[in-house]
Amino acid sequence: MKTSNTIIFLLLIFSSHVLFSQDSAKTLLKVINNEDNGVHDAVVLIDDIDPLLTDENGHALFTNLKEGSVRIVIKHLSYMDFDTMVIFPLLYSRLIIKLQNKINVLDEVTVTAKPSVTEKQASYITDIYLHENHILALFSNRKETSIRLFDSLGMYTDNYFRFTTINNAQKLSRGFLPSSFYLIGAKQCLPFSCHISPTYHIAEQVEITSQQYKKTIENTIYYNRKQLIKKEVSNFSNYVKLYLYDTHSLERQLLYEMHDRQNEEIAIYNYNKVKAIYLQNIHIPTEKDIDAGFTKINVLEDPNWNGEILDLYVSDAQQPFLVSYKQATKGMSMDVKIREKDIWVVDNVNGKLVTSSLDEIRMTSFIALPESNKPFTFVQSEHLVCIENGDVYYYLDELNAKWVPLNVADSNVFYPKRKILLRKYMYILGRSDAVTPQNTVMKFKVFE
Repeated sequence: MKTSNTIIFLLLIFSSHVLFSQDSAKTLLKVINNEDNGVHDAVVLIDDIDPLLTDENGHALFTNLKEGSVRIVIKHLSYMDFDTMVIFPLLYSRLIIKLQNKINVLDEVTVTAKPSVTEKQASYITDIYLHENHILALFSNRKETSIRLFDSLGMYTDNYFRFTTINNAQKLSRGFLPSSFYLIGAKQCLPFSCHISPTYHIAEQVEITSQQYKKTIENTIYYNRKQLIKKEVSNFSNYVKLYLYDTHSLERQLLYEMHDRQNEEIAIYNYNKVKAIYLQNIHIPTEKDIDAGFTKINVLEDPNWNGEILDLYVSDAQQPFLVSYKQATKGMSMDVKIREKDIWVVDNVNGKLVTSSLDEIRMTSFIALPESNKPFTFVQSEHLVCIENGDVYYYLDELNAKWVPLNVADSNVFYPKRKILLRKYMYILGRSDAVTPQNTVMKFKVFE
């Protein structure tokens, strides 16, 4: 791997005149590349603070920094390391760091034996997905994007496909049609079909934008010729709804609703307070803004804006309301699992698992969720219903309607991104330590 010495820029976004307070101030960091796109999964190392990982928009939020010089280090596999000192307190609540590209992102690797998905050759892996008892592994950087096929034991099958129309994809997403998938990038989205049996075959389709994907595909759960199930999520209230559509008449009926009425008023109040402070700041340019030639853009006027509350963050005065909003909405994550003949829903608000046959869809409660202060989500699996909350794992004994704990020794996995239960093993895509920029797939035996 080769790199070149390139000037790295540190940019301050003039978004607030609110002074830094050691006790309460938070700073929103955004990591971008030369194309001004957010850099996903960059490791952010700051003095005296646990390492952070940037989200899909390149954001990381940190707080309680000591006054004086603070060292900031940013690492990512596809970009040069960033290392600088910043003097706090800052006058501004946003910080943008631009990373410079590495010249040669990935050297050629000659593999003489069949590698496992857990071996070092897989260090550029971006995502994994379960499909027909195999693991699809997404390898993506600025030079190429490819998918390699691993069997149920995690061994490479020698099946490989290189995409021609998209690079630097961030994740894989399952489509609602059989064998359909999507490659999701910062601005691009590529639909493709993947067949494993009788032969491995991938076919690229027409590229769409990431915004088109979010509007039309992202919340679609299930589809057949007669019916479609779609999820509707409120960004500022406290409900998630599943609707069942008749594909011929386009009539819809409410299939299931998850509504946290107890915290709804708190969520709406704090969302509106954050929004009001944003509007006060967006229309009042400061002297620093004018001197820098910085033009403020009102995201509320953007038709593609998805309502994300962090996009409204401009001032430390918003922090108490932002914290209260997140607290009031923390249980609103609904996860859905589709098997061949049934659908399962994790309802974290009401603490239960609900299900229905896909032949005649009527959602009914099946079992209470295990007691937990954290929301549960599904682990990808072919047949078993398996859930986890970041601390504990369970699979469902459907015959006896009870949860069975799974022992997964994953305490040394940092920033877990994807989890797959396949036969005897749990595969987890994450980092082997808190500062390494490479993703690694770790394999844990959970059944004898």
